[in-house]
Amino acid sequence: MWFARHLDSVLRPLFLCCMRLFLRRTMISTKLSLKPNEYYQQTFQKDLIVLHFTAGGTAAGAVNWWSSDQGATKVATAYIVDLDGTVCETFPPKFWAFHLGTSSAKLERRSIGIEIVNWGPLRVDPTDRTKLNSWPRNWLNPFCRFEERDRYVHKLWRGEQFWMAYPQAQVAAIRDLVAILTRDFSIPTQLPPASKLMEFDSSFFASFCGVAAHHNFRVDKTDVGPAFDWTTLGV
Repeated sequence: MWFARHLDSVLRPLFLCCMRLFLRRTMISTKLSLKPNEYYQQTFQKDLIVLHFTAGGTAAGAVNWWSSDQGATKVATAYIVDLDGTVCETFPPKFWAFHLGTSSAKLERRSIGIEIVNWGPLRVDPTDRTKLNSWPRNWLNPFCRFEERDRYVHKLWRGEQFWMAYPQAQVAAIRDLVAILTRDFSIPTQLPPASKLMEFDSSFFASFCGVAAHHNFRVDKTDVGPAFDWTTLGV
């Protein structure tokens, strides 16, 4: 009897996790798919996932910008996660596109980019200091009031002190997508060490395998920023 209860306590969470990921996989949308000429149809072994934020308000807006800005360099991420948790695959993750903006094409090819709809840094409205704005229109795009504490995080980092919070549904979708990709591509389920998690270190991250953020690869980037709770990924 004890063994049966113990086995059930182990297998039930595993079963529920597998079912959740199965359902999440079936719900991945292709409604924002890029055209084949907007990414590189070349396959490379994947050992890295990089999280970004859009610095915008919609998934469609980010994808439209990629499509309209295509030149010799194809810029995109394989996935984009909307505010409500909708996951869109813009191109098959076995292929690649530029999403880091570093001098290393190898980094771009071995990584899978996930874009997250989020405005990123917020600034105090210059005419009403009870409000926070996002960056469009010279930081005059209204976002929320200070009293809406659940919509932002207050933390000084890289010159900014207010950051848009990530909605719970979106965070859950990111967690499941990361779990699916690490399994499908045998990517190590590990984060950078705590001392590196919020830091830029080109030497360290040149060979890092696992899950990281854009701000780890560029000192001028702030995504995914301090509002993202890395513990929610469960890796």
